[in-house]
Amino acid sequence: MFDVLKRHSSNRVFPEQLAALAPEALFLFRPSWAKGLENAQCLTDSRLVWSQWEGYLAGPAFATFVEWQRRSGIPMDVLHTSGHAPIADLQRLAKAINPKRLVPIHSFESGRYAEFFSNVECRADGERWSL
Repeated sequence: MFDVLKRHSSNRVFPEQLAALAPEALFLFRPSWAKGLENAQCLTDSRLVWSQWEGYLAGPAFATFVEWQRRSGIPMDVLHTSGHAPIADLQRLAKAINPKRLVPIHSFESGRYAEFFSNVECRADGERWSL
């Protein structure tokens, strides 16, 4: 992928440039970058936008990040943007695929799938079965 990197190398931003760019910048942020951005001294007047499910912030995986955010005093807005499809889209997909069985996963309401889909077969989290 060196050819791809070479095309974008002229746009590379180094840590020592971040403080000057920050007042005009929007930055995709990952919690693992917190210390590096802090060291670059580019967080003055910054603001975080958390776009995932807010419940993740209460879990142990993000405890260090949450503590860093509170300690740094950077305000954070929670604006959840879902990666989950609406029922109408899922119904169109199921109709197009026409599965022999439809097994809901990653759902708090798997028991309700039969209200919206045919051939629903519910399984317990972690349960193994043969296809």
